[in-house]
Amino acid sequence: MANKKGYVLNPDEERVKKVVGLMTMNSNTYESYYCPCKQSHPLDVKKDVTCPCPSIDEEVKKDGYCFCRLLYSRK
Repeated sequence: MANKKGYVLNPDEERVKKVVGLMTMNSNTYESYYCPCKQSHPLDVKKDVTCPCPSIDEEVKKDGYCFCRLLYSRK
């Protein structure tokens, strides 16, 4: 998905590990990669969004990266 849209991973490996680790925990628990940065606590499978978020294109266009700072614009 990232390559297809022209995004790259954050060069900060620790940030990537943290976000991906939290998404993996969500996947193991809820069987879907819920966005750990936008999820409610406790997670609400009916309302919370999965990665990539529906607003990712808008976020990257506006800020140069997604809300979680996992994916960045290639530019």
